[in-house]
Amino acid sequence: MCTCNTGYYDDNFSATGGQCAAEIALSEKCTQENDQAECMPNAVCQSDGSELQCTCSSGYYDSNFADSGGTCTLELESGVTCTRYNDATECVPNAECKSGGSGLKCTCNTGYYDDNFSNTGGKCVSGERVQIFSDFQELQPGVTCTQSNQPTECIPNAVCKSSGDTGLQCTCNSGYYDSNFPNTGGSCILELQSGETCTQINQPTECVPNAVCENKGLNCYCYSDYYDSNGNSPSGTCSASKW
Repeated sequence: MCTCNTGYYDDNFSATGGQCAAEIALSEKCTQENDQAECMPNAVCQSDGSELQCTCSSGYYDSNFADSGGTCTLELESGVTCTRYNDATECVPNAECKSGGSGLKCTCNTGYYDDNFSNTGGKCVSGERVQIFSDFQELQPGVTCTQSNQPTECIPNAVCKSSGDTGLQCTCNSGYYDSNFPNTGGSCILELQSGETCTQINQPTECVPNAVCENKGLNCYCYSDYYDSNGNSPSGTCSASKW
């Protein structure tokens, strides 16, 4: 069969009697919506709201950034060198071109992490929500993570740790507690010191070690045999009694 050469397409779209026309460049008008036949490689005919134009397919960007003469180039993954500061066009979704100390690189946006953990070639995926286990109360299983002792995929002030039989989970760092307690969707915030207002009666999680939230105006109070280093004023810690 007679077949159009590279760079040309059948203007009758595979029906007999067509001519071989030059592929349509980016941002130029096309006729077959969601069809790649008439557009240049890695582009598709899509509506811009008012008319049909050849636009780069998902996963590709216009190498000339909407000026004429561009080609559809594979999006750059996290950690790969880019060219346009604070521009997301050439990077994978949820990343922007940022200064990385050694020049411009595609960098994941806030709330996303590199699923290749800072090695080049990663995608930017949504950060996991944290769930913790407490020595005092068994909590629902936390969100599963993959890199032991790695904070990258967990929310701020949390790290991926082994939680026994449940495997690796995002866990609040020492000195922080899960603001949503056993429910999903919490954040890791600083533990409340002795004398500070708390919210969960008889719940030690939000208080500093050796303290619990008591129904005395809902404050963190030291356990028996411990004393408040600040004399029951806010900002104290609970230390073991010497007596």
